[in-house]
Amino acid sequence: MKYFTFSALFFCLIKTAFTQNVLSDSLKIEQTFSAAIGKSSVLDSLEKVILIEARKNKHAFIMEDTYWYNLSKARFLTGELDAAFTAAKKGMSLCEEEKKTFRTAKFINLKASIYAYQKDNKKAIYAFKTSLSILEESKDFHTAALIRNNIANIFFGLSDYHSAYEYSSASYRQLYREKDTIHLPSVTGIL
Repeated sequence: MKYFTFSALFFCLIKTAFTQNVLSDSLKIEQTFSAAIGKSSVLDSLEKVILIEARKNKHAFIMEDTYWYNLSKARFLTGELDAAFTAAKKGMSLCEEEKKTFRTAKFINLKASIYAYQKDNKKAIYAFKTSLSILEESKDFHTAALIRNNIANIFFGLSDYHSAYEYSSASYRQLYREKDTIHLPSVTGIL
């Protein structure tokens, strides 16, 4: 009965929640998936309902992009790596269809995180570097600095301190210029 109540609550929230306000609706998708992390059966029941509602929204591309990203992240954090990877691939293909290549960086980053978690360091580094390239081209230097730190972490774990230092110091310089007090301490730790 507890599962039914929890799942039914989410179903009602999503069916009535979309307001056609892109910020508000995107946040609702994110909050719903965040609340379902660790609950595979709830994620299963939410998956189709949210996608159907997202596609009805007048901002369908943004809603579906938000859907695939948050579904992939929730599946990853629940430990369902194959499902997370599949959702990230679907999000990437949506972005490529819509010629929104700068949006693919976040999906490539999710795939890189899955590779890193699986200790497939070669694929993780390649994917992170691909994401980094897109972010730099899009002039998103803040997120690029965070990706550089992800790459530095992998190199640090491989005892390739020279490469770790190279990526970490570049990340540090960017975040220091921005006066980023949230991420700078962890970057400083690797540096």
